[in-house]
Amino acid sequence: MTKGQAKIGFGRKVRALFSNFFGAVGLWVFPYPIFLFKRALAGRENASGDLEFYCHPRFAITSHIIFVGWLVSLGTLLNATVFGDAGIPAQALSWPWLLAIGFTLTAMGRDWEIISSIMVGGTILLVTAVLVILELTGDWELFKPVYEIIKQVPVRMEWGGPFLLSLVLGFFYVLMASYQRVDDVWRLPSHGNLLDHYRFERSDTSISKGGKTFRADWPCMLKKWFFFGYGNILILDAHSKRTLHRIEGVFFARQHAEVLKVRFATTDATLVEHELASEAAMAEDEDEIAADDDL
Repeated sequence: MTKGQAKIGFGRKVRALFSNFFGAVGLWVFPYPIFLFKRALAGRENASGDLEFYCHPRFAITSHIIFVGWLVSLGTLLNATVFGDAGIPAQALSWPWLLAIGFTLTAMGRDWEIISSIMVGGTILLVTAVLVILELTGDWELFKPVYEIIKQVPVRMEWGGPFLLSLVLGFFYVLMASYQRVDDVWRLPSHGNLLDHYRFERSDTSISKGGKTFRADWPCMLKKWFFFGYGNILILDAHSKRTLHRIEGVFFARQHAEVLKVRFATTDATLVEHELASEAAMAEDEDEIAADDDL
């Protein structure tokens, strides 16, 4: 590659990155892989049948903090400027934001497998049910005093804190989504037998059809249930006994895995016939060259 070609290639990469950034700027406020922004985060299958999807780091699950932060800052600002004391209660604004932060950090901190999720969730439900029964059948109260204590906690905040956090996290969220669309992309054309991974428009991994199947895998149930099916796609051998490759950090992992599974069940007959015809033509050319050499 010449120096001029390298400059052109770098320029295209920079333009693609900026184009993706401005195309995904709405994620700054609504960082979810649904509606208008599904393509920017989860990829798409276009009208011609070409499939494209992206991988994202764990930072992608900060979406609840960003979106709830915008809502809280807006509500707090309206209280301060328009509604006054008749506005939304401070607890109704502060607690959702604090819960979103706590829940997101819990999901990011570790992977909650199905067994640990069931054990922890089941224990919480069981203890809560027992306490409810004791309160309903006994002469003592538990939930009301706890509620009164929580209500006395001073969680009132100004609009600036949630606003600044959502502003900064939202910017990096858009930057992350834009970068992943050029640096961590998987593509499967409608007419072709290869699933290719691209980094800045250069393929570095190719998965060929034949003897493979796909399965969605979720190391963390919280990410699966509350973050739009965020998980991995396993590429297995035909008997589903050996993992050949792992695609990590995919929104709607099950849907993408099902599409890939169906696509890989059949090869592109047109492409195969073309390859066979090319091989036959090459063989004929070799025979002609050999015949000329004999003469």
